[in-house]
Amino acid sequence: MAMQIGDSDMVGRECERAREDFRPEHIEWLLVIEARPRSLDRFFYFTGSSENDGLFLETTRAVLGNDDLRVKNLRYRKEEHLEKLRSAGFYLIEAVETPVNRSMPIGKRKARVLESMPSLIARIRGLDAEGCKVILVGSPVYQLRHHLRREGITVQNDCMIPFPSSGHQKEFREQLRRMLGTNLKSEACPRADTKVSVQCSGEARSCFVGVLAEPLPDL
Repeated sequence: MAMQIGDSDMVGRECERAREDFRPEHIEWLLVIEARPRSLDRFFYFTGSSENDGLFLETTRAVLGNDDLRVKNLRYRKEEHLEKLRSAGFYLIEAVETPVNRSMPIGKRKARVLESMPSLIARIRGLDAEGCKVILVGSPVYQLRHHLRREGITVQNDCMIPFPSSGHQKEFREQLRRMLGTNLKSEACPRADTKVSVQCSGEARSCFVGVLAEPLPDL
């Protein structure tokens, strides 16, 4: 049984240990999600068997450019695929360092992210990842884009894309690939306050910067 909320400090330590194992030598792309999950098996860098790893599954499919990668294969070879992401300079951190209650009103979630902004900025700078491109995940984190830019942090995308759940997996992959500069089509950007996203406009870039809209995954 995975460690749960009662073991929050222990889960946090295990998450950091797992994350550090896959830290790139040079971080090219930094994905910032809203908060870490309550249990270890839902964590992006958890290498054990899990059925709660949609973000890992769809991110890997998008980055590797293969929608046909089977879930069973991805999970069985998760450590290998995380190594591929590490080799590509991909890294993931959270804006809020403690779990966020999914049922919390969006306004309160945004307030928590804003409160965490100084810590987030310090942690980004502490990564010593000069020139990396930041990916903001979800509207609570997306609100920080202008603040981060004023601090000299590179956030290149003003579009929101959906979290890869609740039928939004394909949209997520397409948007993410566009951020990577691997898609050819381009459409209009969605509004920041909508849960329905469309494709981002503009020329393809060789960066990996995106924004994920609600809903949050189960925490």
